[in-house]
Amino acid sequence: MRIPFHGRRARSWALLALFVVPDPAGAGVAYELSPSLVVREEYNSNVTLRSSNPDARFQTAVRPGLGFTAAGKQLRLDGGLAYTARRYSQQGLDSNDWSAQATTQYRQKTQQWSLGAGFTQDSTLQTELLTSGLVQSSLKRFERFAAPSWQAAINDLTTVDVNYRYSIVDYGQGASSVGLFGYRLQQAGASLAYLASPADRISLRSSLLYYRTRDETTKSDDRSLSLGYDHEFSSVTRFGASLGIRQTETSLRQQILVFTGGGFQFVDQVSHNRKNGAVATLDLAHSWRQTSADLAYERAIQQSGGGNLLQNDRLTLSVGYRLQPVLSLQTSLLFSRSRDIGDLVRTTDYDYYQFAPSVYWRVTRDWSLRTYYSYGRQNYTNQSRHAQRQLLGVSVTYSPVTRAGQLW
Repeated sequence: MRIPFHGRRARSWALLALFVVPDPAGAGVAYELSPSLVVREEYNSNVTLRSSNPDARFQTAVRPGLGFTAAGKQLRLDGGLAYTARRYSQQGLDSNDWSAQATTQYRQKTQQWSLGAGFTQDSTLQTELLTSGLVQSSLKRFERFAAPSWQAAINDLTTVDVNYRYSIVDYGQGASSVGLFGYRLQQAGASLAYLASPADRISLRSSLLYYRTRDETTKSDDRSLSLGYDHEFSSVTRFGASLGIRQTETSLRQQILVFTGGGFQFVDQVSHNRKNGAVATLDLAHSWRQTSADLAYERAIQQSGGGNLLQNDRLTLSVGYRLQPVLSLQTSLLFSRSRDIGDLVRTTDYDYYQFAPSVYWRVTRDWSLRTYYSYGRQNYTNQSRHAQRQLLGVSVTYSPVTRAGQLW
């Protein structure tokens, strides 16, 4: 299938894709460019989630983007570039955010390889809420990653999936003074899935996680093994769950002042800690004629800009109601609990609650309008304080219907 296009710029992209993604089977290569635009205006009663003297702001965000797809019989290349300009009603929090990523995939009859890479520059106001929780300052955050993976069908009933991701995260100037530290993260996983029946699937997954702060002060290694089960009761009802065990080892290097025969001097002291625990997931979804509901729970180990790994429990309930084919109501409830795994690096453990209803209207095939409200509350468990905020906004999105899914 070859999608026609016009214009010198589109032809230049196509020639570049021909060079990057040659089609080994000799068939034609199909291309597609997909521009997008999101314009959002919102009011936030407490942008930086302060416990006292909340900082209320209006925010205007404009996000143009461009996606690209080139696909042949066995090779496919997907890429995207986006820029977001965030402007607040007062000075001090404005940011210019960038993201660029690309994924190439190669498939054979029973196997598929992929390699993804990307770069993101954004603000800690958007990225730290459900990780370190440190959103009291607006700092730049930079992330680079590479992620290869391999999937294969051993037979008609058994599949294997192996993946790896290497990430480097850095923060802007002054990050350490607010408790944020850059880190390197390696994640590797392997899973084996067996289709026991048309409605039942059993899976076994092993995961490794290696976390290092950029100055090597904190090192954490996490290993987990879990067993999962998925069942489709019908075309409108599904259930999935997994349960496993994990072990996390953490070491912390600190300089302490000691007295020797010649006087005082700093020496390195390394402390070690080992913790065992559980990992789990649960997902239950059902659809009615006009309503859909999804209840999900996950206990997982996640990285943190606070210089440590966290155990995060996240419970979500999402409900959608379709008034008309182009008009729908959506509501979500979120509870997130983050706890430091070890006793070596102490950060602020916290709970976060959020209630977020919204109205979605597809104005035309390519344009949509969304109005939304959310209430959020952050409780600091080892401190006698909390912060809360309310957010009200409207966004307009231009996202033309694409044929990217049909290119391969």
